Amino acid sequence: MLQLNDIYKSYDGNVIYSAFSLSVREGVTTGLLGPSGCGKTTLLNMIGGLVKPEKGEVTGVDGKTFSYIFQEPRLLPWLTVRQNLEFVFPGKEASEKIDYFLRLVELQDFADYYPSKLSGGMSQRVSIARAFAMPSDIILMDEPFSGIDVNLKKNIVNKFLQICESDRRTVIYVTHDIDEALEISDDIFVLSKSPVNVVFERQDIKKADILSLKEAIIGSM
Repeated sequence: MLQLNDIYKSYDGNVIYSAFSLSVREGVTTGLLGPSGCGKTTLLNMIGGLVKPEKGEVTGVDGKTFSYIFQEPRLLPWLTVRQNLEFVFPGKEASEKIDYFLRLVELQDFADYYPSKLSGGMSQRVSIARAFAMPSDIILMDEPFSGIDVNLKKNIVNKFLQICESDRRTVIYVTHDIDEALEISDDIFVLSKSPVNVVFERQDIKKADILSLKEAIIGSM
């Protein structure tokens, strides 16, 4: 279990988190919803160790490795698609795994392309493949599907779900899209405006009455 215990964090005198606690199950996808600017990205960064809380602690992450999927693909432009994956998973023994993930996101025919030759949706699929190709324990995703064409987004989400089905790592996922969160997540937490509290949570959402759950989430935000 990954846990944030009595976290305190502020920026320029504005308290974002105060005595905040949260427990995240391992091996599932956890969705984080909440108002813009409430501190969801800060929460991801504290979990990943990029930002330190002023008080409190994050436990369950010692010895764990992380990979990220950002809102933008953040591919290395001087490397090909294959080389971007090899960068996080080097070695000859990685070749078959990289081929597997490129096939899964349907980009095996674009392995030797540079990012400048890819569409936005294709670049994001490379980013997803790269995050899963990296032998990490925890994947952190910050609105990775925002700003993508609806049809492309549907395809990318489907590929993401396929990857999750075959590779059950811990995924923590920030989004503003309730429908998307319900489709992707196993567990959901809804956060309030700062100072942040958890105003709604549910485990195993795929076993729930989705319409009632969606109404409850909308009512809590």
